[in-house]
Amino acid sequence: MFSWDPIHFGQGHGANGYLIGLEGSSEAIIDNNILEFADNDAIRMATEAKFVELTRNSFSKNLWSNVQRVGDWVAVDDREWSTLADLKFKKLSGNVLAVSAVPLEKAWFDVYVSRVAPVPGKVKMDDWNQLREMLGQNVIATGSQPGSGFAPAYDWKSAIALFPKNPKVTQGARAKSLPVKFEGVTRAEEKFDYADTTWDVAKNAGSWEALAGQRVSLRVVIKDSDNQYHLDDLKEAAWQAFQVVGPQGIDSGGLPMRMYVKRGTRQERTMQAARSYTGGEPKEFYLIKGLARPNRQLQVEVIEKTE
Repeated sequence: MFSWDPIHFGQGHGANGYLIGLEGSSEAIIDNNILEFADNDAIRMATEAKFVELTRNSFSKNLWSNVQRVGDWVAVDDREWSTLADLKFKKLSGNVLAVSAVPLEKAWFDVYVSRVAPVPGKVKMDDWNQLREMLGQNVIATGSQPGSGFAPAYDWKSAIALFPKNPKVTQGARAKSLPVKFEGVTRAEEKFDYADTTWDVAKNAGSWEALAGQRVSLRVVIKDSDNQYHLDDLKEAAWQAFQVVGPQGIDSGGLPMRMYVKRGTRQERTMQAARSYTGGEPKEFYLIKGLARPNRQLQVEVIEKTE
């Protein structure tokens, strides 16, 4: 519904203002749609009709045509509706001319109608007023000047109520109650006791080796992610490696330390969001808890941003 052309609406030769465009040698099934209020054509067809199935669609108030064949510019509007089959579609059935009477916002529709109704074309002023009466809106007088408004935004809360009020129009989407029950999944997080340690211990291979197999807590600065994996049981497919330095950054001494965080977890997202440290005074600090592994490595279980 509603495809606007800023200049050539209702003339059939603008670059815009059509609802569905079929280009080149495309094949298409156009089924069960409501096609209304195109500034020019509901369907602009540059492909051959023999590649197109057109079934169960409802057409109304399209300013130039319901279907226009590009090339020879054959147009089928409401008056020539009976000639639609002459285009030789691959399949053609169930298409109708009918106003859906979706509940359009009055102020929004006023912008549209004031713009197009005064322009001589295939949809006459009486047709617009009949539609306004059907929608419960006031009729408008003839002889007014075209409005200057163009395609104002339509509030989404109103848009989701745009279902046909005309009981004869069965095409298009309908609101439906879909009961949903969210039971969730209970994930019990294991709780461990972590022994506090320091970078002075972590930067020394010998003192860190004494902690291997224990759960420890360490305040660090996250340097960046890494692509080196030196533990046989922590594979790249399931774990993200990264490096850290001490709380004083490069002034902490020692080489960066390698850590591993499980992919797809909150802990990995925290690590990825950390500002990479490249030098100077650190700006972000993290308390990392996990299982100490040999060769100055740590299997991460918790990452918390800290002061």
